[in-house]
Amino acid sequence: DQKNVPEHVEQTRQLHYFCGSNPTGHYCLDLEKSVDAILGEHLVAQNCWEIEVMKSQGAVDCSQKGNFQLFRNERFNYNNHDFSADWLKPLLGRWEFDYASSMHPPPSAACISNEAWRLVCLAVEKAAVHDPGFRICALRRVAWRFVISSSQ
Repeated sequence: DQKNVPEHVEQTRQLHYFCGSNPTGHYCLDLEKSVDAILGEHLVAQNCWEIEVMKSQGAVDCSQKGNFQLFRNERFNYNNHDFSADWLKPLLGRWEFDYASSMHPPPSAACISNEAWRLVCLAVEKAAVHDPGFRICALRRVAWRFVISSSQ
């Protein structure tokens, strides 16, 4: 029930779903809110760092617009927007985008066993948390630690 959510929880909602080790996801930031503005700054820095790592490793540019940027489908104040490294993030406005991290496990990484995956799924299912978003968040926070196959 949204009416019973404390104001500080509502204002920090973006942080509940953010996972720095796995930042891939959809974001809708209100830059007037300090938490959203800081999260936006963090993702800009993450983007710059990941681009430099990709370039140093000779990775292929898989960006949406051929500019190595990891931001996709950007909109600023409901208008299409192309993020670039020299864009100065405004202090106000609504910035919506998808972030597609380049961080992936190495090709040599082994998948966890079917039994281990079954136990992970069981733990998520039995969690004493009613909000499915928090269950997803919990999985995202640990997802970088293991690899699963599409058949799992």
